[in-house]
Amino acid sequence: MSFKSKKVVPVDESKWIVVKDTHEPIITERLWDDAHARLDSRKRGSITGSVNAFAGLVKCDRCGYALTLGNNKAGKHYLSCSTYKRKGKDACTLHFIQYDDLYQLVLSDIQSKLSLLRVNEEFFARRLQVELDNTSTYKMQALQKEADEIKKRLQLLDRKFDQMYEDKLSGVLPVHKFLEMTKNTESEHQQLTEKLAGLESQIAVQETVDDSISRFMDIVRKYTEVKQLDSELLNRLIDKIVVGNKVKSGNSYTQRITIYYRFVGDLRSVDLSK
Repeated sequence: MSFKSKKVVPVDESKWIVVKDTHEPIITERLWDDAHARLDSRKRGSITGSVNAFAGLVKCDRCGYALTLGNNKAGKHYLSCSTYKRKGKDACTLHFIQYDDLYQLVLSDIQSKLSLLRVNEEFFARRLQVELDNTSTYKMQALQKEADEIKKRLQLLDRKFDQMYEDKLSGVLPVHKFLEMTKNTESEHQQLTEKLAGLESQIAVQETVDDSISRFMDIVRKYTEVKQLDSELLNRLIDKIVVGNKVKSGNSYTQRITIYYRFVGDLRSVDLSK
């Protein structure tokens, strides 16, 4: 309560005063973030009691929600869109995939990446660098262009507000009209300011390509060989797996499955074999 009293009084978190980086950390921030990301990613199995190594990782490409585990009458495990299960076909579609099929596909992809890494780690990292730099440059240009357009619009809104204020003072603009226009202007200004903050955050992320590759390489070089999958390994290596709906093509079906590896994303377009 005070320096004269030892009694402790709870204080609402909104009133806490937090001062960061005042002491040398015991562990690095990267290690802390990675450890807690893995802890947060530990998921339960399905309601049937079956263990789902992909829990929390597999997402629907349409609604973005998780694909959850189910069992058919033959006892086979499958994954399907949780939104479809809860809300029906009007909300989303089934996005059905056999658990074993996804397991083999992901295992094969991980094994191929590790095999290439073992052959020439330096080349592997260099190819990642080239691809992510190109992707980063393209994204940076697009993000920066959008951010610049928003900044111009914000400047225009500021000038517009100044003009409206002058018109109100001179009697050209009635007070009620001024208040109405001010409300609309401030609303747009706030929305654009929030959007600009989001864009600047994305730009900052795009500027950390070298660090992203370093983090990914630190993880994958720990696995010389992978013969089976479990939730710990998957959550260490993979950020998410996006599953598309099955599309009929002639007498067969095709289905897009995209694996996003941690820190480096989708590697399908990266030629790591040359």
